[in-house]
Amino acid sequence: MILKRLIVVILLMVGSLNLLFSQIKVSKYDLDFQFDFEHEKLSCIAKLDINGQGDTLDLLLYRLLKVISITDAFGANVDFKQNVVSFEDFDKLRVNYIKIPIRELTQTSSTLTILYEGTIDGYTETGMNYVKDHISSEFTIIRMDAFAYPVQGAPSIQELRKLGMQLFDYTISATVPDSLKVVTLGKLVGNEQKNGAVKYKYQSIYPSWRIDLAIGEYSTLSFDNFTIHYLKEDSLGAQRVYDAIRQTKLLYDNWFGEKELKDFTVIEVFEGYGSQTDACGIIQTSTAFKNPEYTEELYHEVSHLWNVPHKDKAPCRLESEGLAMFLQFFVKGKIEDTNYLEKMAKLTLKKVKKQITNNSDFASTPIIQYGEKNMTDYSYSKGMLFFYILYHKVGEEAFFKAINGYYDEFKDTGSTTMEFAEYLKRTFKNYSVDKLINDWIYTNQSSIYVLSSRKKESLWK
Repeated sequence: MILKRLIVVILLMVGSLNLLFSQIKVSKYDLDFQFDFEHEKLSCIAKLDINGQGDTLDLLLYRLLKVISITDAFGANVDFKQNVVSFEDFDKLRVNYIKIPIRELTQTSSTLTILYEGTIDGYTETGMNYVKDHISSEFTIIRMDAFAYPVQGAPSIQELRKLGMQLFDYTISATVPDSLKVVTLGKLVGNEQKNGAVKYKYQSIYPSWRIDLAIGEYSTLSFDNFTIHYLKEDSLGAQRVYDAIRQTKLLYDNWFGEKELKDFTVIEVFEGYGSQTDACGIIQTSTAFKNPEYTEELYHEVSHLWNVPHKDKAPCRLESEGLAMFLQFFVKGKIEDTNYLEKMAKLTLKKVKKQITNNSDFASTPIIQYGEKNMTDYSYSKGMLFFYILYHKVGEEAFFKAINGYYDEFKDTGSTTMEFAEYLKRTFKNYSVDKLINDWIYTNQSSIYVLSSRKKESLWK
């Protein structure tokens, strides 16, 4: 579980809002994909606009994707080196590491054109079981998680942390048989049919930190500013997903302040591929479309739209994932099952007890250190318990007023976990809240409480 969605977590880790890149930055992608579904291969002409000055541009591609050529803005060949290597601090994760000398190309800005091709076969061998990505006419997904396009960085978790969140604009084109449809979270700006094939073209709506492109037998449902791309057999589920997002947003607007969802898109992906929220949309696994029981996953993802940017070098994910898990259970309790939060708190307590018993590192590590120790998955469980206890200590009205205030104060500047914790302290000015924060966020005292508690109520009384 600790490795689940690791690449997403790594590439979201923000060292500083003022240090998005110290030297070189990829400011725009223009990707043109061709697919050979019979042989499970792709080729791509990737144009990268780069800004800044430096000696070398480092890029990462999936280990079975090979760069054929790189040219500059004038069409001249650019020297480069590529080697399949392991991450220096995550040996199971192997990538094609491309190094491009660019000192003479980036006096102000320039464009590199990279031709690459090959196949993708997922990363399940690393423990990241959700990265099942491959090339198939049944379902194909192109995304950052499998390095299916050139991602800036070196093969090191620590180095990727230093780079922080890589924001860029993008244009994506993809040609597929006319029996299939290409969908992204961007805006459709072109649809060209020729000889039984269709070339789709999308543009980013806002600067993004990731690109997600899916191919399959999709249908589309649109209401106002909402677009839902769903697999053709899930039309009823698509309507249910739309209703759930609309209903959830009304709750969050009331609690945290109204947020405009302009050109908002949801894309259904196959079960097991992982859900993800971006600035203008959600990649949502098919469980929420096929089974009403899993609609709560949407409550989780929609909550991320209010998250403030992280400023920690290695965020512990408490304020994002821990809070999202609490809200997932809380909202389901409001909409579907009045006892759901209490039921899930009991199950989560049991889960955390087992985790503490089986993992001494987890038992001894305070929440605030989860990021630097690559233990952020525990913020989903122990972090959820923290917010559950805080909710019971201060009451519903005070709880949501405080979270609303936090979002309002830090939405533009971002915050660290310490700033979040100290914000709660000065907001509540309550000894029991101070103690809760010290015991759960700053120290490992909470592990002792969890192990000794016989029922969830003993954690907050």
